[in-house]
Amino acid sequence: MRKKIICLSILFIYFGFAVMNSVEYDLEEPLKSNEKLVMVKLNEKYGFINSDDRKVVIPIIYDEIGEFRHNLIKIKLNRNWGIIDTNGKEVYPSICSDEDALPDLNTINCLKGFHSSDIYEDTNGRWGLSVDGKTIIPYIYRDMFRTICDEEWLIVAKPNTKWGYINLANQVVIPFTYDEAYQFSDGVAMVKQNGKWGYINRANKKVIPLKYDDASYFYKGYAYVKLDNKWGTIDKTGKRVVPFIYDEIVRYGDDGDYRSKGNLAKVRIGNKWGMIEADGKLFIKIEFDNLNYYSGWDDGPIYYSDGSEMHIYNVLAFATLNGVVGIIDIGRKFHSEDKWRKIDEQE
Repeated sequence: MRKKIICLSILFIYFGFAVMNSVEYDLEEPLKSNEKLVMVKLNEKYGFINSDDRKVVIPIIYDEIGEFRHNLIKIKLNRNWGIIDTNGKEVYPSICSDEDALPDLNTINCLKGFHSSDIYEDTNGRWGLSVDGKTIIPYIYRDMFRTICDEEWLIVAKPNTKWGYINLANQVVIPFTYDEAYQFSDGVAMVKQNGKWGYINRANKKVIPLKYDDASYFYKGYAYVKLDNKWGTIDKTGKRVVPFIYDEIVRYGDDGDYRSKGNLAKVRIGNKWGMIEADGKLFIKIEFDNLNYYSGWDDGPIYYSDGSEMHIYNVLAFATLNGVVGIIDIGRKFHSEDKWRKIDEQE
């Protein structure tokens, strides 16, 4: 008896799948621009199935299907229009009463990596976002800049005196409650409230308490923070990784060189400088009178001549050691250049 029940169950499952995969839709229309997708209609609702196995890949829940381009689809859901991708993921929320009110699909495609220059201040001193001549976010903010979190573009915005985060539909994601707020990095953003810095996640949860005098963004799981007038390093749990012993930390890039690697920082104890890595490990000994990053170290070597021969170095930084000016190469060796002159590679 038990065997019969098992066999009947298997047959039921088999025929159930067979029936499910042989649904007769009211409409089937293959997409010319995506041969894997077939638009279907069932009981006055639209969705998409896979052309190979006929499995539903985008739920059959939409009232209408509009324009399709760049793997983006305009859809109507509950009387409002929005945009989804070919995986069914929402790209632009269903908030528009008319399809024409949606951003152009070319524009939305650009928004996946829109430029900071698309955010600008209007003649009334208010900030907003326009792409390809179309206003995406109205010009009502005192300041704003972009960030990305979990592959979603967000805008750090300030409507009045406090900062928060909005999405590309101008919906508030994180309330405007912070005195200062910055980009997301490693899934968290540094924010300031009541004079203290800490870190929040996309859900506005304070994952690291707001207790620091100053802070920097996370990189590869580490951040530099200032507590009781000294700098140190913490990990993403807030655990101290490097003791708070430094008088100053300047991440490679925070002094104006935005072509940086981000995994190095110059540090100062007293009046001497050195370098540490993102996890706080000492990279260059703290012994230099001065230390400045070489902004072109990704572009290739610098050529020097001492009058008799040419020297080629891949330079990491310019430095002064005991009053002697020189360079530090990427092998972390200091070279005096008192008697040298920089020459062009072609000389």
